[in-house]
Amino acid sequence: MLCNLKVFVTALEALGARRESLHARSPDDALPRDDEIGLATTFYNWQLLSKQFDLPTCLATTVKLIGRWDESRTGASKFIAPLTVREAIGRISEFDENFRYDTQARRMFLMGRDKSALFNTGFGPLVDSLFSADSVELSEANNCCAVERYTASVFHCMRGVEHGLRSLAVAVGAPAQKLPFEYEEWNKLIDMVDCYWKSPVAQWGKSKEQVNARQFFKRIVADLHAFKDDVRNLVMHTRGDYDELSARSVLNRTREWFLLLAEKTNENMGHGQLVMDRTLFS
Repeated sequence: MLCNLKVFVTALEALGARRESLHARSPDDALPRDDEIGLATTFYNWQLLSKQFDLPTCLATTVKLIGRWDESRTGASKFIAPLTVREAIGRISEFDENFRYDTQARRMFLMGRDKSALFNTGFGPLVDSLFSADSVELSEANNCCAVERYTASVFHCMRGVEHGLRSLAVAVGAPAQKLPFEYEEWNKLIDMVDCYWKSPVAQWGKSKEQVNARQFFKRIVADLHAFKDDVRNLVMHTRGDYDELSARSVLNRTREWFLLLAEKTNENMGHGQLVMDRTLFS
């Protein structure tokens, strides 16, 4: 469960400011209606936070203090009975004590700015739109890196690349095998990609399109071999772990590979379409 730290800081500041304003009043004075509405609104906001972030004692406290929020009413809900300033301060203190109780067994993970920028992001709108199945894995790769689970980040990168590899095998016209592509080994899929692009492209004759196609496939296939030998086999067969530097390197390489792939193909490209349409390489 993650949230922006500012959410809690703002809510705590609002409660503290409310208490400070009340301390300036006579304790036995009746709480003015405007202050009652303000305090009820503050507690209602905490009621929402308590539900969202599983703070059961805080939630029970806010329900006791202001009742359950009635959306049909205009303005803030009323307290169960009129309050004095002293009673209002007491209710804030009661809530503060229960907040400490609910949070004492919690642990907070503080995510830095650079890692926050990774969280819940994919590899950009182009890749996310053309490779939607892959984007789930690529977003998870970023999320794992953001929360410092670096080996898991690399694992999700390779799952994403595998989705892209299967799509590429279809796009170059690789024929169906006894096993679905989902069950084929990487090496066989890579070999099929490297085999089935060459013959159609050779028929184009010497041309700019042929040169561009050869450069594209050589880079794509070389990266696939590198992923398989240097990354996928290591992480899937528990031959090593990744730290932040090495995981970010894999993230960057994976992102570059998908951006290159997205220039020519997508997950829904028809069988053999990539090598039948030479205009893709013009």
